[in-house]
Amino acid sequence: TSELREAYHSRKIANAEDLDGYLQAVFESGFAIVSRETLDHAARAREALILELRLRRGVDTAEFYARWGIDLLSQNVTVKKDIKEGLMEKLPNGRYRITRQGLSVADGILSELV
Repeated sequence: TSELREAYHSRKIANAEDLDGYLQAVFESGFAIVSRETLDHAARAREALILELRLRRGVDTAEFYARWGIDLLSQNVTVKKDIKEGLMEKLPNGRYRITRQGLSVADGILSELV
């Protein structure tokens, strides 16, 4: 059902980051999951933005707004700074993406956005 799908997509699950923690979690519970979080609408939108910006095609701001009702890019001061520094670009079709130059610092770019 759509309610079940919605509940599934509103959760963020994290596995243990190190091998020892991973193995301990599996030994204790049968799973490597160390945390679960239910995300609200805004947090889900930020997660979607991060995932889309990791792709070379980038984010279509109109599609993103239609789906989430949030504009996280066009008026963002950080995005404007990153564009000026050549780390992000706005394509003629209205998509935003991280440039090849920005890929080496993508985690920093994304952490500033959220």
